[in-house]
Amino acid sequence: MIPLTRAMDTLVINLSKDPGPVRDALEQVCGRRGDFVEWISL
Repeated sequence: MIPLTRAMDTLVINLSKDPGPVRDALEQVCGRRGDFVEWISL
């Protein structure tokens, strides 16, 4: 029951490899806030 009563604390965003304003903005956030943003490539 614990997982059903906890707030969600993870957001996963799937981006294409093409450049774009949203992708660029998220990469900048990742560079500034590496303590809670993780950028991974699959």
